[in-house]
Amino acid sequence: MKNLLLSTPFLIASVALLLSACGGGSSSSSAPIEVSDVGLTNTNPAAFSSNVDRDTSILAIFSGDLFAPSVDNNSVQLFKNDEPVAANVSLVLPNIIDIQTERPLDLLSNYIPIISRDVTDLEGRLFAIDALLFWPFVTRDGIWRDPVAFNQSTNSPPVLITDNEDITWGFYQRANGFTGENEIFAKVLQADNTWSIDQLVSNGVDDEDVASKPQVVVLANGDLLAVWEELGPGATPTQIGYNRYSQDNNSWGDSQLISGSALIAPQMNPQLASNDQGDTMVAFEVDFAGNADIVTRRYDIDNDKWQDNIVIDSLDEEAGHPRISINEAGEAMVIWYQNDRVYSSHYAGNAWSAATTIDNFLEDSVQPGLQLVHNSRGDFMALWSQDDNGFLRSFIWFNRHVRGQGWDVTAKIIPNSDYGYRPEVVINRDDNMIAVWQRATTEDDLMFSGFNILDDEWTDGELLESNDQPASEHRLIVDNSGNIMAVWNQNREGLFFNLNGDNFLNPPTIWVRRFDNTDGGEWTAATSISEFVDEVNSPAITNNSSGETAVLWGQNNDGEFSIQSRYFD
Repeated sequence: MKNLLLSTPFLIASVALLLSACGGGSSSSSAPIEVSDVGLTNTNPAAFSSNVDRDTSILAIFSGDLFAPSVDNNSVQLFKNDEPVAANVSLVLPNIIDIQTERPLDLLSNYIPIISRDVTDLEGRLFAIDALLFWPFVTRDGIWRDPVAFNQSTNSPPVLITDNEDITWGFYQRANGFTGENEIFAKVLQADNTWSIDQLVSNGVDDEDVASKPQVVVLANGDLLAVWEELGPGATPTQIGYNRYSQDNNSWGDSQLISGSALIAPQMNPQLASNDQGDTMVAFEVDFAGNADIVTRRYDIDNDKWQDNIVIDSLDEEAGHPRISINEAGEAMVIWYQNDRVYSSHYAGNAWSAATTIDNFLEDSVQPGLQLVHNSRGDFMALWSQDDNGFLRSFIWFNRHVRGQGWDVTAKIIPNSDYGYRPEVVINRDDNMIAVWQRATTEDDLMFSGFNILDDEWTDGELLESNDQPASEHRLIVDNSGNIMAVWNQNREGLFFNLNGDNFLNPPTIWVRRFDNTDGGEWTAATSISEFVDEVNSPAITNNSSGETAVLWGQNNDGEFSIQSRYFD
């Protein structure tokens, strides 16, 4: 998939624009301009170099001395993705400019240091107008650190999230050693790549048996908000519990039910969404007399309260599997399955729209998997799997809701997505997307397709992996530079031995594959990151603002269950 970046013509054009933004450009005076005989003789890193260390010194070396007052943070800048990077600029020697970033450079990213024409020699002479003083380079990618145990004696599906301070959190369910009840716990990834002690999250609800299916978001003020299914005491039906982590107090509060007290109707499958403006909502199923409805509640971040339930589906048929997304304008979208159709409701102007179908009404039998994302323009994209009766097999379908206009009239099929189900999708800062799904053939392959916002279409589906073993449980994450990491569960082909001499035929394995966005967009080779064990499952993935990535998964090794982790930096 090709979607970016620095071909030479594009680079020259970008640098010209950036030079203008830096204050460079030709003089407006009609008098002849004396051109300096001082020139840029060397740089570090070298121009167009790759695999540059993240702590490298960024230097520009000239053949003569520079006028010191002309060298500052305005006349010399470092750019990434056409945006300035926080840095301190100084002359370390009369002829050497040093650019010091406030933190290590991001993984696998394009950088361009630029010296504008405001910089002069000692005589105040400008550099030649055609001497573009820039030297683009690409930083190195990460390496996988050794596996580290996250938790022993547990292999519940973990959840990973990174907060606004680049702190990585892992959430999971295990039995409380004091009460014997199954609770939601959290751990923090520490600087030495080990995990902190457990923090009890579901700590204030008198649960009888199980707290499960945690969902976590970062709030606009940097706090964390977690929700989960909570099975209450006695015959109390399943409810939705929640708790909030305060950055100011560095602690979790007392967990509660979002309803304030246990209700008669079971509440299930919570899905949580938030935006940078402080808008936060949860969508979930409520089973009224055997007929599940889709319900939303809005969270009041200032008062730590939930507003009343709002039922957004209007049919008598069973509804389920909601997905929710909130754009930066505060508009929310919920999609769900109901009566073998895909429905949606849109929140804008403090009200929810009537439920409407967004799939192809001529088709039938939606399959597992429903995804929803939004872009920087406030548009939503929905993906799902649905049969096409004309071909007697399922495809990956999509529909787009354009802000201010609504859903496209007709849902469409991603090309070459036949037999597809369980799509996963991520969207980058340029509003381009990559989707990965399973293909239900004899091998259960993983396929991918890219959506380019400029072309306004999805590319033909292609193989993500070529292993003959079935692949499943795929997850995706995208970083600030548009690089993507895919993780999935798939047996490794062949006979392998561990250090104890135990043999494993086609051992279950956690795999990763990297989408390198620095030179037009290419997938690197797949890599196995788990050790040889009897079973692996439920991979989870997150990354921070620098692209450093954490992966968790459950495993069973000779009857010993645990959650394992690896870090990529």
